[in-house]
Amino acid sequence: MAGAAYQLNVSATDDETFAFTCEWTLADGSDFPWADYAYAYELKRDRRPVLSLTGGDGLAVDPSENTITFQPPEAMRLCAGRYQHGCRITHTATGKTIQVFDGSVTITEGNF
Repeated sequence: MAGAAYQLNVSATDDETFAFTCEWTLADGSDFPWADYAYAYELKRDRRPVLSLTGGDGLAVDPSENTITFQPPEAMRLCAGRYQHGCRITHTATGKTIQVFDGSVTITEGNF
């Protein structure tokens, strides 16, 4: 069984609001067709969902910059530890689903 196309590992401290931004383009460097897809993101700890985001709820697409920002609607801080996360997209016309990335999120103790 194949994994996601990319592995994305994120690190932060427990003093920070959890959020990150990715830049996406097609393999040839052209703009990604953002409007053709629905987006879903999930963060888990010990196989239990901690956070789920969708296109209208915590995922902000900026087609002019070819970026997608993953940020909960309310400021969220994660407890120190290791999490697993992933993002998948679904083509709205065909229903084909692709897992774009998976990986880990490591949260360490901050100094505040």
